[in-house]
Amino acid sequence: MTYNLKLSNGSTLVNIGDGVSDTSYTSITLFGKNFAGYGPLLNENQVYLLENFANLAPPRNPLQGQLWWDTSTNQMKVRSLQDWKIIGGPTPAPIAPPVGNNVGDQWWNTDTQQLNVFNGAGWSVVGPIYSRLQGVSGPIVKTVMGELDNIARTVTAFYSDGAIVSVLSNNPTFSTVELPGFYVVRPGFSLTSIGAPRYYGDADNALNLGGVLAANFLRSDVDSVTQNKLSIKSDLGLTVGTFDDLNIAVQNNEISFFNNVVGRSVGFYTKDSLAQQTLALSIDGATNRVSIATAPVSANNIAHKGYVDAAINTSASTLLRADGSTAIIGNLSPQTNGLYSLGGASTRFNTLFSINADLTTIASNHGTFNLVTINDAPTVSTSGTNKAYVDTKVANSYNQSATDTQASAASIVGGAPSTLATLGKIATAINNDPAFYDTISAEISLKAPSYNPTFTGNPTVSTPALTDSTNTIANTQFVTQKVDEAVLSIQSTTSPVTQTAIDAAILALKTIPTFIGQIAAPQGVKVTGIGIVTDTNNSLDIGSPGFNFRNVYAQTFKGVASQAAYADLAEMYVADAQYEPGTVLEFGGEQEVTVATPWTSKVAGVVSTNPAYLMNDACVGQYTVSIALQGRCPAKVHGPVEKGDLLVSAGNGYAERQLKPALGTVIGKSLEDFAGKSGVIEISISRC
Repeated sequence: MTYNLKLSNGSTLVNIGDGVSDTSYTSITLFGKNFAGYGPLLNENQVYLLENFANLAPPRNPLQGQLWWDTSTNQMKVRSLQDWKIIGGPTPAPIAPPVGNNVGDQWWNTDTQQLNVFNGAGWSVVGPIYSRLQGVSGPIVKTVMGELDNIARTVTAFYSDGAIVSVLSNNPTFSTVELPGFYVVRPGFSLTSIGAPRYYGDADNALNLGGVLAANFLRSDVDSVTQNKLSIKSDLGLTVGTFDDLNIAVQNNEISFFNNVVGRSVGFYTKDSLAQQTLALSIDGATNRVSIATAPVSANNIAHKGYVDAAINTSASTLLRADGSTAIIGNLSPQTNGLYSLGGASTRFNTLFSINADLTTIASNHGTFNLVTINDAPTVSTSGTNKAYVDTKVANSYNQSATDTQASAASIVGGAPSTLATLGKIATAINNDPAFYDTISAEISLKAPSYNPTFTGNPTVSTPALTDSTNTIANTQFVTQKVDEAVLSIQSTTSPVTQTAIDAAILALKTIPTFIGQIAAPQGVKVTGIGIVTDTNNSLDIGSPGFNFRNVYAQTFKGVASQAAYADLAEMYVADAQYEPGTVLEFGGEQEVTVATPWTSKVAGVVSTNPAYLMNDACVGQYTVSIALQGRCPAKVHGPVEKGDLLVSAGNGYAERQLKPALGTVIGKSLEDFAGKSGVIEISISRC
């Protein structure tokens, strides 16, 4: 007889035949009529129901309304149509429950540390209004104690990323040590004293500006008066007038007055004894002429043209006039010796009549001199002279003796050899070449220097002996003889002589290995045409303790590596992007690996920093990354993390601790304690 098992709503769950059991429809074992051994299974079903399927993992094949005690969180959960819901509290998870949500359901975001409620369309944040990574932000009502009177007062502190930036208070001014940056709290809205806080916006009124009463400032819209000095600390100066008519400024280190209106005159007025405004000085804007109103009364007063003309007319008989109507009685002398001229380069007098002229210099372009007599003989080569001086000098030149003449000639020759004793012999010696210096310099430039010479063309040297092992230059003949000698040596020692052996010997002679530094080749080491080889096996080393080679480059390494400087075993993969070391990746995306999602079981590993052994090094792709598969490696994490914690993906390339992670989600274990929000720590990569 088949059992027809139904749900509470009357629908059939499963039909079970005689003598069989079923575990595929529920979390307990169902059995049909006459099933042998049903007793233990029935008892287990009762135990499961009593303990509400207490386990780390949810029961298999759950039914809607079924209870489960989650031992990983010590919470009772009930099965909805598609998910498990916590009874009597919010669901903790780093991401929102994707399905089966009802209005009023609560979710505690373990990533941001915020409580959310489902409103039917999505999740709304209940609080706090800031996330774990943002730090304390927003308004918080606080009760603080006054420092001097010990009275409790209520204020609203406004935070940004954990720091108080402003305080709103309805209390009289008081002091407190409980609000950093606000030792004195005043009624109203105050900004912190830490840093350089500013309020940006529009204010209709203010009692003070920069700590000065607003009433103490000069206004631009009405007449203002100040009893203090007005200073303009700028060379641009002061501008006056509707059209910027007048500008007083400093220009080119001069105090300048600028009239900015074309053709406008400038007047300087004074107030006389009758309190009348009187023009004292004016500048004509059209002609730039300066006029003064009154005649001078003292020596340092400015005189106008009318005053000067009247003064000249009054004392004309005692003045030296430009028309020559007045003769000079007395000496005419300049005030400074040698400074002034009589006439000029382009405005000269016609004829200068003088009985005597005591002149220092007479230039050829200063006119014609008639009947000039020079009394004194010259003292320097540029001085003028007279006829007597010239005649004496000419007469003396004819009276030089033969001895003096020979002495003069000898001084010119200077003891030169007879072959170069005359200008003609010197010209013959240099092949009559007027550019002899340039010719010789060009010839010398073609010669190789004695130190580090560079030869062009085909230079030749003598052939050294075959036994010569010095630094003597070897020519082609010497090299050929050496090759022939090597071939004969092979023919005498190799049986049979093959062309391969001969070619190898020639290649060994022609191949000269290049080394940086010194290589002391031990016995049994040879440099041949095929490489560096040894006659013995597993007995010689490359390098020594304390004297290591820096890098070894090779196509293939065959041997055993006993130790490595770096820590992890890594393998190259093609990635969706270029990820920085420490990033947690998973298998997936458009390529082989991509940034890991929270709690993923597809985790691939962590991008290696310095792998000790790198596999698949020839991996090709637009973006390739080395993923640490085993060993210790830096990784990006969200704290807090303690040493030894199991780590799973937190999303966005970070890891986080999980006390009871699901199978396949573990990246490794933490090797450090970390209490911060986000950072990089050392972890041990493993599949736990």
